[in-house]
Amino acid sequence: MPEYLVWHEHGELEHASESDGNDDEDRMDEMIADVGREYEKESPPEEVQKFFRLLAASDEKVHEGTNVTVLQAVTRLMAMKSKYNFANNCYNGILKLIIELNG
Repeated sequence: MPEYLVWHEHGELEHASESDGNDDEDRMDEMIADVGREYEKESPPEEVQKFFRLLAASDEKVHEGTNVTVLQAVTRLMAMKSKYNFANNCYNGILKLIIELNG
């Protein structure tokens, strides 16, 4: 971004941009790495630790016979809850059943 101001006094690092002009480029890995660097010298707060545990679990498969990850399954369930306007009790009941079937 040609007119972006880097805030050196606030700890922001200047990165050389290797963008091909595509602003839709996914830079999630860079953002997550930035969070990790923020806590290199100290233990991160519990919510940050929880976030990284969830992030690690995002690659975990629901079970051996599928390629669907836990994150994908939860995301799809949340999308169905929204699309079909499930009541919270209904959604929680479905999740409880899935957990019992899986356990």
